[in-house]
Amino acid sequence: MRHLWGMGVVAALAASPARAAEQEASSSGDAVAVQSVSRGLTFGLNLAPLTAGGPLLTVSADLPVLRLKTAWPVAFAARVGISEQVPVSMPPVGSALAVVRLESPWIQPYLGTGVGLAWAKLDTLLKPFPTWGVLAGLRIPVTAHWGARVELTGSPNFQSYAGAVGLEFTP
Repeated sequence: MRHLWGMGVVAALAASPARAAEQEASSSGDAVAVQSVSRGLTFGLNLAPLTAGGPLLTVSADLPVLRLKTAWPVAFAARVGISEQVPVSMPPVGSALAVVRLESPWIQPYLGTGVGLAWAKLDTLLKPFPTWGVLAGLRIPVTAHWGARVELTGSPNFQSYAGAVGLEFTP
């Protein structure tokens, strides 16, 4: 069966604050500001040696759709993503995710939850499976366009989990 949790190693990819075009929708005295994100499409290559039943190597793309910045060094974000295992043997997995992340130029821990659509092969038929999951990770910005991360993910409804390391690139 295919890695059932669509967010798995994809979920951690996000545009870094240095790469986001911030347009505050509220006055400077507010505690939360809505920001639009440009140049946010992020590509990833993920190695998951601690995966229960999932793919060892995946490629992914994620697009932030909303970002809320607070008066503290914490940001809330929503994004959609797609991932594919290597070698390709199933359709891509899609996901929608909400994440809270500590904003820092050196290290960015994060927590998230979301939903995904994954695939399983039953006999000769492919069947989509909606799922939900949780994640925790640590992102390290390396340059303005490159980042590295370590992430743990889990899907309680399918009792699956993954531990992954990855590289990400945002043009």
